Amino acid sequence: MTTATKITLMRIALTPVILGALVMGHSRLATAALLVAATSDLLDGAWARAKGQVTDAGALWDCVADKILLMSCTALLASLALIPLWFAVPLLSRDAALVLLWKTASHHGKALPMRPNLAGKSAATILMLYVLAILTYGNHASLGAIADYATVLMLTLSTYSFIQYILPMPWQATDTPTTEVIP
Repeated sequence: MTTATKITLMRIALTPVILGALVMGHSRLATAALLVAATSDLLDGAWARAKGQVTDAGALWDCVADKILLMSCTALLASLALIPLWFAVPLLSRDAALVLLWKTASHHGKALPMRPNLAGKSAATILMLYVLAILTYGNHASLGAIADYATVLMLTLSTYSFIQYILPMPWQATDTPTTEVIP
């Protein structure tokens, strides 16, 4: 296992710490853990590229780590009424649809590429900053119009990213399972 993948797996391990801290009302601990997780998201890819450790498995784990962290935080913040459902539901639905598509392809012996794209990474970065702002300032409403603009931008980028993932899928699917198949 590469060092970059270990950094990515640390992000997954931090997710229950962040969620537990939020549930128990320790927003400073949640914020600190989320900052470490956000930093790990920047470091893992940079490390992999710098050290020549870029792998399909690493790209898969990076996507999975992002989904686990950000979708868990989104769901919890929505359940705590800190972010609006009109934002959380489409975002969660998009990622659920992607996972179902990849899982369905895997079930049929097909491997679908799961490389991050610029729109998806941009949306994830903005979402990470948005969650940090929510933890710092309390809720969506307290952020004012900037929160509305950020959420519309995230939903737009997420939708565009989703389209980038699904349009080429029939042509990219192969009969040979690879590390890119979601288990």
